[in-house]
Amino acid sequence: MLTDALKTMMTAKEAQGDYTKDGILYCGRCNTPKQVLMSLPVLTGTDTPQPLPVACKCQQEADDRTQAEQRAAEFKNNLGVHWRADGFHDPSYLKPTFSDDDGSNPKLTNICKKFVDRWPEMFENGMGLLLYGGVGGGKTFLAGCVCNALLEKQVKVCATSFPRVLNVLQNSMDRQKALDRLARYQCILLDDFGVERGTEYAQEQLFAVVDARYRAKRPTIITTNLSLHDLENPQNLSYSRIFDRLLELCPVRLCVSGPSRRQGLADERRALARELLL
Repeated sequence: MLTDALKTMMTAKEAQGDYTKDGILYCGRCNTPKQVLMSLPVLTGTDTPQPLPVACKCQQEADDRTQAEQRAAEFKNNLGVHWRADGFHDPSYLKPTFSDDDGSNPKLTNICKKFVDRWPEMFENGMGLLLYGGVGGGKTFLAGCVCNALLEKQVKVCATSFPRVLNVLQNSMDRQKALDRLARYQCILLDDFGVERGTEYAQEQLFAVVDARYRAKRPTIITTNLSLHDLENPQNLSYSRIFDRLLELCPVRLCVSGPSRRQGLADERRALARELLL
């Protein structure tokens, strides 16, 4: 004889609209079985098939969504622990998403979306993305959109800037360990390449950062105000070592030009301020 607890566990939950067909319960929403006939003599004491509960199609889909949400939450929580421990990540880079795009340059946006869609191939081949062009054109915006879209795919992303990375390295007790942490991310955004140029020390640090990602053979997204001509024609041997690795690291190169996105946002804020105060 079955205990009451076991009977409850083996009883399908009937909801409004459910119906019985061929001796088993069907879901009234998706019209798939919520029970299956099965013989379990060890439990039931008889060879006669008994109706046992199973997940109907809509319940299985709901369970899958719940599990996916739990995995996503756990992934972001674990990644957040790494971000805080490393000190490289800057959350401000993860504000933009493709849904925020104004459509001013659909060709560039589509290429960036394809980079995300083809991520398995990008990762396998260590293919990075270089966004270059003048100030305010939207390089950082597009890079942030890519990072956010990759996070939704549960890719271990770190978004930061070259100045921040160089500052962390300068204050690190063990620079090599810091570089190793930088190399372990599946993808990393390094914003503002080239702003720390000038000193021999800065050049050494730039090379170390680029080389760490180069040796890891992992995709890297780099933004810079330098032109492609500047990168392809370095002014000395030191920059040549850096730029050669950077260009090999980023075979996908996009020139981001056009009206300054930053200027447009500033104009909107001034208009809002006038409306509120005047």
